[in-house]
Amino acid sequence: MGEINLTEEITNHLIGRFEGTSTRWATEVAIFDPTNQNAYPGYVDILTIDLNGHKIGHLPKITCYEVKISYSDFRSKNGHNFHGDENYYVIPKDLYDQVMKNGGLWLENEHVGIYVYQNGKLYKKKESKILYYHSLMNIDRRFWIMDNMLQRWCAGREKT
Repeated sequence: MGEINLTEEITNHLIGRFEGTSTRWATEVAIFDPTNQNAYPGYVDILTIDLNGHKIGHLPKITCYEVKISYSDFRSKNGHNFHGDENYYVIPKDLYDQVMKNGGLWLENEHVGIYVYQNGKLYKKKESKILYYHSLMNIDRRFWIMDNMLQRWCAGREKT
């Protein structure tokens, strides 16, 4: 299976988990540094907002998912845009095994959680440390991220 097809398959499977819930989602959401207008934006592969405000009082919970399907993509300096209350890598099982074999134990100590995709299913290998960024995210930053996400979301489906 080609990398693009696998990326789409994993993305669609993850998105399917949000159907019928209070969670809204969008793909390729720009995350800018609001203090630096000249900074190059990062793009979160999938960003969700849980409107029920689970686990953080009455504020909507923001979760970032980065889909990685190759070792070079995983080790690249690009595309690790984790600005949510919860943050996850979503990777195929063979990539997870390769990362762990090549000294990926550092990943176990990171705040980022891990979903592994295998045989058409997602398995949570590691829970994200909840609220990692909460103490760093003021209300303006939270609503700025939510606004960027909602610009990509329309009536439960992503804008094309």
